[in-house]
Amino acid sequence: MKKMAEAIESEGAIPGLWLRPLWTVEKYPRDHIIKRKGIKDTLDPSHPEVLKLIKRDIETIRNWGYKLIKHDFTTFDIFGRWGFEMTEDMFRDEIVFFDRSKTTAQIIKQLYMTIREAAGDDVLIIGCNTLSHLAAGIFEIQRTGDDTSGKDFERTKKYGINTLAFRRDIRLNELEIIVVSHHHICHTQSRHHSRCNVVLAPRTNAHNNDFSLHHSDISN
Repeated sequence: MKKMAEAIESEGAIPGLWLRPLWTVEKYPRDHIIKRKGIKDTLDPSHPEVLKLIKRDIETIRNWGYKLIKHDFTTFDIFGRWGFEMTEDMFRDEIVFFDRSKTTAQIIKQLYMTIREAAGDDVLIIGCNTLSHLAAGIFEIQRTGDDTSGKDFERTKKYGINTLAFRRDIRLNELEIIVVSHHHICHTQSRHHSRCNVVLAPRTNAHNNDFSLHHSDISN
């Protein structure tokens, strides 16, 4: 992994790595686990030993030479729900943490701080599937919106708009790239209908915190 980071850096790019810190197939003591599903366990972020494990993982990635770390799925792994499912009954399935003295928000923020401190000052952190009000001021970059698709235009419309709504956030944003690749023209008796051919992507300089929009042949 260290050689891969060096190879990426030699090409003039920033080496980055994605991880899902709370999900494991390794065997840990029962009090380290909040959920079990088949052979996969969800680690309990309130347990001091679990935080030590996550700290060690992040430090290992940093020491390999990766300068960008994207951590993902922590909210889903804790709550078992996606953002749009987090309504007033988001706690209907009881979550029993090892540390009963802290609120869920305190536990999650402590997890974020563990990741931040282990990464050090020279590593950028992308929070994906994180709670933005708890991550504010901790992670430099925040994933906004859900996955979009170059094949399913309805999904792109539904989730891409949400992504763009947060593009002027105070942090840098990781915008999901939206590509509508088909250019379809059909003729009816008296009208010409044209579908929009759109490519929407972040600019190459992420510090602009902006996006590019190219469009052609838009008509009703």
